[in-house]
Amino acid sequence: MAVSELNGYINRQLQFDPILSQVLVVGEISNLKCHSSGHMYFTLKDETSKIQCVMFKSDAETLEYTPADGEKTELTGRVSVYEKEGRYQIYVTGMAPVGKGELYKAFMQLKDSLEEKGYFDKRQPIIPFPSTIGVITSPTGAAIRDILTVLKRRNPYVEVLIYPVRVQGETAKYEISNGIDYFNENPVDTLILARGGGSLEELWAFNELIVAESIFDSKIPIISGVGHETDFTISDFVSDLRAATPTEAAEMAVAPIEQYQIYLDNQKNRLIRVMSQQLSLNKIKLDKSNKNKLCQLVLRDIHDMRSDILMKKNQLVTSYQNDFQNRMNHLEKLGVKLDSVSPLSTLQRGYAVVEKNNKTVESINDVEVSDSIDIILKNGIIRTEVISKERKHLNDGKI
Repeated sequence: MAVSELNGYINRQLQFDPILSQVLVVGEISNLKCHSSGHMYFTLKDETSKIQCVMFKSDAETLEYTPADGEKTELTGRVSVYEKEGRYQIYVTGMAPVGKGELYKAFMQLKDSLEEKGYFDKRQPIIPFPSTIGVITSPTGAAIRDILTVLKRRNPYVEVLIYPVRVQGETAKYEISNGIDYFNENPVDTLILARGGGSLEELWAFNELIVAESIFDSKIPIISGVGHETDFTISDFVSDLRAATPTEAAEMAVAPIEQYQIYLDNQKNRLIRVMSQQLSLNKIKLDKSNKNKLCQLVLRDIHDMRSDILMKKNQLVTSYQNDFQNRMNHLEKLGVKLDSVSPLSTLQRGYAVVEKNNKTVESINDVEVSDSIDIILKNGIIRTEVISKERKHLNDGKI
């Protein structure tokens, strides 16, 4: 019996089985893919098992809702064999939502909890022109190839460091968390967290609390490029920037090298401009400083001259006062001497002065008989006439 004959036989057996020809199955949708033809392909699973499902366009168009990964659904259909690959699957004819699946509920609970704690509010700016990029992803997947291709094309001079991890499975969350911690101990400019698309459970490592905490605690900005454009993970919400795909994450992380050149030219021009402004300011400060010093010197000279003038003024005043006092003393002495020989002093002692025609009569020879003369006393003048004159001799200066 050929393989095709065996598969055909099994298929016929399933078609005529009363239970398998019309089944009602409840499970969680996973890895849903909508083909351009309109057909839908997905996996239906529970806690311990899964089965492949297909829903053709004609049946899919009758659905009253849009199925999604993580939703718990109740479907009807028949179990048959895809003879070409020898794989049995459910050919779905109808389905209705039962409720969100357990994984989706866990996702929403963690999302709401972290959002309430502020995990989604922290945003570090992405360095526009990094020199080193850290990538945390599977070393064998398509994501790393796409990232390296984009980074090399945009700027081959950026150093790329890869931290290899499993991106699904039980240990994946620990490896991803350790990778983030490693780069924070061995810093790079930017981190890319990436993996290709997949079902909700395949992406689940990026929905774990330990990964979210490592992203939140990271001092290095992180770009999350997990899954396809329609996929969202907790890592996307906690990271500093979310990319729709790993390729877009690489484009966000590194600017084209032409922009680097523009940036460097702008920085050079800015540096020249800043240095020119600084030199101008320093020149102004120097000129001002020199002027201030000149003013200080002039003010100091003026102060010294003022002090000198004040000192000389005080010396002059003192000298004048001393000279004035000396002169006054001398005049006093002269006055005393003058007073001692003054006619007035003689008059005060009871003597008289004889004048003729306002001239002092010193001798009898100065008058003649019948001349009018004035006898000046201390308290008045006597006018008289010379009746006679008689010569007498002085004895020791006295009459």
